[in-house]
Order: sequence, then structure tokens, then C-alpha cells
Amino acid sequence: TVVNPGPVFGPTLSGNFEGASMGMFKQMMIGKMPMMPQASINMSDVRDIAKIHVLALENEKADGKRFIVTTEGPIAFQEVAQILKSNGYKKVSTMLAPNFLLKMMGYIDREAKSMRPFIGKTYSADVSSTMEIFDWKPISLEKTVLDTAKSIDFYLNKN
Repeated sequence: TVVNPGPVFGPTLSGNFEGASMGMFKQMMIGKMPMMPQASINMSDVRDIAKIHVLALENEKADGKRFIVTTEGPIAFQEVAQILKSNGYKKVSTMLAPNFLLKMMGYIDREAKSMRPFIGKTYSADVSSTMEIFDWKPISLEKTVLDTAKSIDFYLNKN
């Protein structure tokens, strides 16, 4: 059985923000990301990924199959920014970046480089078989975004 997530968000247990997903999220929160990429992707909550791993061990219908564990549909980065902004994260920008600018920045900035394949595109995944076999529904985007932000806040204010 294979569990395939998208970019992983959700609360961190370690406070490590070195990965592309959490690093980008932190940059967004602290105002170091002045514009959002024009991109939409299915995102994953780390808690959903853990849950499906456990359920796959317990369910014979999962044997030998692949399961996508993400949001039901693609989410625009601007939507994530808007959730943060409307919940008191004032440093978050909701402005969209021109695609050409982000592609150029990808040559000099690590976070921008990791975004280059997604710029100007919408990626979608079908999670219906995961939902059906495990009687599962992804954690809501708003909960994932706000719990991720609270987790990052905790570690930033801890130091």
C-alpha cells in the first residue's frame, strides 16, 4: 500500500520549518512573501496522512493499492493567504505575483525555485477512492491553515 500526499501542512511537532511547504507558510505569515503565486494544488494535512497510514494497516481492501491523501480539490495559495489574513495575520499578503517574476526569482531564491513547477498552473488529484475505502473526509482547509499557523506561532514565540 502506498500513501501519496501533496504538499504537507498542519501542526509541526519539531518546529522545523526547513521543508518547502512549512518554510513557505512561515514566510507568508511573517510577511516575507510580498505576493502569492498564481497556482492551485491539492494540499495535505499531516494528521490526515498519519490517519490513512494507520487505516491502511488495518484494512485489507487497501492491500497493494495507492491512495492520494489531499484536499478534495485544488486550493489557490491566495485562498490560504486570505484565510490567514481574515484570522488576524496582518503581515500576510493576498496580492498575486506576476508569473514571469516568480519564474525569474526561482533562479536566485530557494523557496521560489520550489514553486517554479506550479506557477500559473492548477494541479488536481482524485481522492475519491481514499474517501470511499476508508470512509474518510479530509480535514477542512481552514482548520489545516489555522492549526499550521498556530503551530508556527508557538515555535516562533518559544525562542
